[in-house]
Amino acid sequence: MADRTVATTDTLDTLRTTYNSTAGDVGDISGVTGASGIIADSTDIVEAIVAMNTEVNAIKAGTSVFETKITFEGATDDAYETILAITDPTADRTITFPDASGTVVTTSATQTLTNKTLTNPTIAGGTFSGSFTGTQDLTGLVMSGASPLVFEGATADAYETTLAFTDPTADRTITLPNATDTLVGLATTDTLTNKTIDLGSNTLTGSLAEFNTA
Repeated sequence: MADRTVATTDTLDTLRTTYNSTAGDVGDISGVTGASGIIADSTDIVEAIVAMNTEVNAIKAGTSVFETKITFEGATDDAYETILAITDPTADRTITFPDASGTVVTTSATQTLTNKTLTNPTIAGGTFSGSFTGTQDLTGLVMSGASPLVFEGATADAYETTLAFTDPTADRTITLPNATDTLVGLATTDTLTNKTIDLGSNTLTGSLAEFNTA
């Protein structure tokens, strides 16, 4: 556009010709090319503004459709951006963000989760630590170490009962009976009832008086 001026002493005809020249300098607004293409598709400034308002209103209303990704620059204008990308959907999908402040969990980041409930999960490995309450239903569990089971008892104090195992040299199975009872210890003094002892396969030691004691 040329720099055109009209002086106060100019005639009305000069004003007319200068105005016409200015209009010719501006030309058709549809010839202006913008990066978004919105102005290039409009025939005048008013239509361009209406077109841009339509795009803005669509974004505000949540009806705007993006292609495959949204790029965020971050606080620093540099060569690194964060891209929110999607896999090409095969049906309509909805990903809902909760009404809460927090950090998104990803598949490869090391993160600590709190207050989460996992329903029928498959855990491929890991380490259990801390205190667990409620009922744990563990199937096919293999515990490592010589003393993997420690029981606190009814009182939380400095004394616990540990269920320990001698290092096995083959697969061993200890079967607990289908009964409510008390286990017999090797060094404990117990009274056994309703037991049958095979004398041919066992050695009994003691005095005759001890065996005759009722």
